[in-house]
Amino acid sequence: MRMTIKDNIRRILKEETSIQTKIKNKIDSIGIRNVIKLIGLDTIVKTLDLDLNDVDTQLMLVKNFIYHTRLRDIEVSFLEVKNSASGGKIIKVYFTTESNAGNIESFYARVLCEESEELFPFRVVPSWEPVFASRNAKIFINTEKIKDDEESVLNENDELTNRILDKINQFGMESLSNAEKQYLDNKSQDVVDDELEDIVSIDSGYEFNDVIDEVDVKFIYEGTEEWDDDPLEYKHMGEFIYGDESFSTTLYTDEDLNVHSFDIHDGEDYIQVNDELEDKVLEFFEKVGDKLKQNMI
Repeated sequence: MRMTIKDNIRRILKEETSIQTKIKNKIDSIGIRNVIKLIGLDTIVKTLDLDLNDVDTQLMLVKNFIYHTRLRDIEVSFLEVKNSASGGKIIKVYFTTESNAGNIESFYARVLCEESEELFPFRVVPSWEPVFASRNAKIFINTEKIKDDEESVLNENDELTNRILDKINQFGMESLSNAEKQYLDNKSQDVVDDELEDIVSIDSGYEFNDVIDEVDVKFIYEGTEEWDDDPLEYKHMGEFIYGDESFSTTLYTDEDLNVHSFDIHDGEDYIQVNDELEDKVLEFFEKVGDKLKQNMI
């Protein structure tokens, strides 16, 4: 069969997408340094359409480099990313080591910066460098040595922060909800707000609990998706537990994420709830929707 122009375009696009995916997977698995050795930075930049002047692109490359760089006696625990006053990014590298050298933190930071600049055509400097020495730099590195017994505690405490920072790296600041922005602002000022942290932590598997007519109820959140675009409406999906009974449940919202109705399914058919109980269940789901709304907007 003769291949049409459209078929040719589809084939080319499919091949290009396949090559991009293979390179991305290779970078994730063996690290950017090794992929550069294999095919060269120019090929990576061209294939993935990277802008090496973009701060988020620089951040992505340097983070990958750090995670895949092994130095003797030094083990990377995790990274924390903050905005710099100049509009760049500060990568703080938490690491463990058996070395007792007094200058191990500054030594490690300088090694990372020097090796990064050998790989990439942009500047990477220690965060403590004076302004005149860090001119034109967008990526700054700081390091902190932690003890083995501190690692699990720090990872647990910063799991939420790192989740938000990863979201910024993938989708930009505009993807954050107001609650997430406030959480990061509080974090930078060491302000603790348990209620806000609870809202920001909502993710698949989060449980909403209440009592209806002395019966314990629970909604286990699974996810949200758009289900109509004229008018725009959304649906929250999850599991509703009423006493000892469990039901697959969908909460329907308007474009402002206000819950207005719901469906309950027992796996075989939809469940009809009497009017009085329906009002109380809807009131519970409205509370669930209000909290999800705070998490998303």
